[in-house]
Amino acid sequence: MKMKKILGGLLLLCGAQWVYAGGYITITDKPYYVDTLEHKVVGPGAVYTSLYIPDMPVYAYILKLDMQNPYNKIETFLANDSIPGTELVTRACERLTYEGHKAYCGINGDFFNVTDHKEFPLGAPRGGSIRDGEIQREPRDAWWGFATIDADNIPVFDHMEFEGTVNAGDAGVYKFQHVNIPRADCDACDLTFFNRYAGERTRQDENFSEMYGVERTEVYLKLAAGEKWKVNSPVQCIVGRRLENKGGNPIAADECVLSGTSEKSRAFLRNLTEGQEISIHMGIRCVNFGTYPEIEQMIGGNTALMYDGVLTERNTTESYNAVPYPRTAVGASKDKRWVYLLVADGKTSTSRGLTTTEVCDILKHWGAADAIGLDGGGSSEIIVNNKVANRPSDGKERAVGNGWLVVDLSQESPEIERLRFLDYKFELPRHGIIKPVVMGYNRYDRLLEENLEEVTFSCSPELGHIDDAGNFVVSGTASSGILTAHYGDLEVAQEVTVKEAADLAIRLDSVLLDARTAYPIEVQTTLEGNKVLIDHNALNWVVADENVCKIEKGILTAVANGTSTVVGTMNDFQGSLKVNVEIPQAGSLPAIDFTDPLLKLTSNLKGISMSGNDRLNINYTYATTRSPYFQLTKKINLYSLPKALKIVFNPHELPLNKIVLDLLPNNQSYAVIKEFSDIKANEDNEIYLPVSDIVTDPNDMAIWPLQFNSLKFTLNASGHSVGTEYTFELKEFTLIYDDQGVGLMPDEAGSNEMKIWNGTDGVYLYLAMDEGVPVIYEIYSIAGRKLRMGNLGICQTGEFKLNDGGLERGMYLLKVYKGTETAVFKCMKR
Repeated sequence: MKMKKILGGLLLLCGAQWVYAGGYITITDKPYYVDTLEHKVVGPGAVYTSLYIPDMPVYAYILKLDMQNPYNKIETFLANDSIPGTELVTRACERLTYEGHKAYCGINGDFFNVTDHKEFPLGAPRGGSIRDGEIQREPRDAWWGFATIDADNIPVFDHMEFEGTVNAGDAGVYKFQHVNIPRADCDACDLTFFNRYAGERTRQDENFSEMYGVERTEVYLKLAAGEKWKVNSPVQCIVGRRLENKGGNPIAADECVLSGTSEKSRAFLRNLTEGQEISIHMGIRCVNFGTYPEIEQMIGGNTALMYDGVLTERNTTESYNAVPYPRTAVGASKDKRWVYLLVADGKTSTSRGLTTTEVCDILKHWGAADAIGLDGGGSSEIIVNNKVANRPSDGKERAVGNGWLVVDLSQESPEIERLRFLDYKFELPRHGIIKPVVMGYNRYDRLLEENLEEVTFSCSPELGHIDDAGNFVVSGTASSGILTAHYGDLEVAQEVTVKEAADLAIRLDSVLLDARTAYPIEVQTTLEGNKVLIDHNALNWVVADENVCKIEKGILTAVANGTSTVVGTMNDFQGSLKVNVEIPQAGSLPAIDFTDPLLKLTSNLKGISMSGNDRLNINYTYATTRSPYFQLTKKINLYSLPKALKIVFNPHELPLNKIVLDLLPNNQSYAVIKEFSDIKANEDNEIYLPVSDIVTDPNDMAIWPLQFNSLKFTLNASGHSVGTEYTFELKEFTLIYDDQGVGLMPDEAGSNEMKIWNGTDGVYLYLAMDEGVPVIYEIYSIAGRKLRMGNLGICQTGEFKLNDGGLERGMYLLKVYKGTETAVFKCMKR
């Protein structure tokens, strides 16, 4: 028998105190309940935790990094490797990933220049930035706090000062204060050092107009053989060419430049000779420690928040720090082994943000002794496995000036050799049901699969069982037990703690079904503040009308259009669910009836009109109008469960700028707005919008029904000619369904054997056949409700008028049975 590898589910990296679901943390001397949402290994020496503190409320995210792991590295990124400009952290991860160097996590860093600061260049970090020992911007002022990593991979956090020195031997020594951004507001501002991060060229002083465009002397340097850039040690360089002009000179990737603007600095540079060896010393001093670390990585921030577990006064003396706000901060443990990257969401009703005092208390709980506060607000973002993990206050990721990336230095190893459950802890109610997620890692702890397929599970019958869908069901009588995941020869086991279920509830009050959907009824209980599903098969179910729907083992399916109720009971619990069944009679149906008198056209265009039958025409003669538009409005629940919406239109000569679709999922209080602007004139344009692009989770039955609110068309005023008549043609606004097995796609044109047309006195059907066959037809509403049925008997080739008496004017579906053939048509009752 082959021995199987057993991989424990414990996180060995968790060397400090951890918060689990139902645990508490002390913040500003008050205990707060903490709900741990995620807690998992995300890479070599990297553990990620997301948590929610409901009584604040705030969402926070912490990445704990083992600086002693040989495959784990923190690196600074400067936006696009250039002082001016900004870059998304996710883009920086992508740009700086290559073989043996996978950038997979990161945070935003320093504050950066924006227009309101009136400092240039825009996007430049305002404090300082160093990558691999090469200064991108010097730590410009001791007022700023800096987070750094030295050459021994040890975090060093402090306020810092910079002084650069050029030692040219007999030609003298000269000091400088600035790297890549020249300034004219200090005694030693007449010499600036530029390198490849300056933005391709040497820069003029953009912040002092009197210095812009002045003559300067610029001397090019290259590293001497075997040298590399480093901090607090002299670096030998070879002097190259000298230029005398107003600057703006190109810099190659392997070059740097000394640029002098005063007579004194220019005279010093003119004394340097091509081929001469000189030394450059980039000196950085820790203000509070008086030390000179060999810094490899640096980002700047607002201030040092905490030294050796003691909070600094700037947590309370500065208004920026003393109010709840979206935050980014970094922490380090007392022994310097662990670095913590923290982000907190803010500016929303569900997450107010944190003060820096609260940031420190959270970091202390995790094991940090030192902390630096970084840029916050809309810039606060944390990337985990190349995705934005937090909820930025702007609603999307913001491009920033610099930041820190977490880099996996391990070699490529595609084989899965370690397993872990995504849920770090299983506390489940009796009759609870979950689909466990197992993650797959390689030998270095690089996460290869976030949801590993082909995993099977096992447990003792005293604990529960694995159902046919692979779900783990707590169906036994034991109060605890072991759940094991199997993947090939690998296994991972984790303890399950069982608690008694209470306060059962059916999640939805009503559900909408079609013929293809099987809905396992979601029954929930609350466990330590969290909603947990109960096995739907554990309840006894009764259906009020089995002609509408049926239920088997707690799974609900549709039978026919209509409404019913199902009732579930277990012990003392009884709950009910309203069931609405809408089965489309075709693969696609109109979303709205173009002839519906309740369909409203609103516009700021004078004399605009609308006419509809099988398509909708909108006409107007243009008169000067500011921001012209027209809009179709009718709040209506779209029929059944479409997988997509399709809109076909021809604007002809009309100068259409944008189409705005307004929809409301049933489980939201706010509309989803979709805009479309790539529009071509004088031809049919098609918009295909999958439901998966409208809602976050298209499999959540709570989204149905989907409500249509409006369709707005904005126009370009400048593209119109006054007095010209314009026509817009909406040819199709259709709901696309999966095959329901009950009909065909509507075919307006028909075939040579079967056609329909709309006469002035009704709908006609043409049939062509070699011999007489029985013909039956059915007329349906657009919503799929059968309205009429007719039997034409045995028919030969000919025309037949259908009985549509009593039907109101509008669009209908006609289903025709000709012998063994079936066809579905759209038809218009005039």
